[in-house]
Amino acid sequence: MIALKKLHDRLIGVRSIAPVVFDDVESLGQALGAVMRELTGGMLMIVDLRPCGIVPLPIAERIIELQRRDNPALIRAAYLITEDQGGLGLQLSRMLRATSHPARRAFDDKPAAVRWLGEVSTEPEKRALTAFLDQGSTLQRASSASRS
Repeated sequence: MIALKKLHDRLIGVRSIAPVVFDDVESLGQALGAVMRELTGGMLMIVDLRPCGIVPLPIAERIIELQRRDNPALIRAAYLITEDQGGLGLQLSRMLRATSHPARRAFDDKPAAVRWLGEVSTEPEKRALTAFLDQGSTLQRASSASRS
């Protein structure tokens, strides 16, 4: 499952929960297109991948296409994983390089991701970012417990 939500003004939150299927990516593309039409002044994005895992190559390639499409509007995008998601981290690094946008970065440390996005965020955007990631921490713990 992939869920997208406009969190505040320019800030978009995306959360991916395993398993991710091709239809999820197509729905994300439609939702992102709709949100981008409403934005003025660029887009900040937080992508919470902590409850996710490695995705199949065709899905990864489609996600890269979508990311390239939103490159012109993007100010910064932070992708958050956990320290124990090494395989996903490698896949994500390859995907971010393929988007050819230097303002897309992967993090395995929530405070570092918040600080980096916070450099270009308003105070209300920072609060919305923190709330979104705090909610994701709960989902990540529940997802890890169900896999045990």
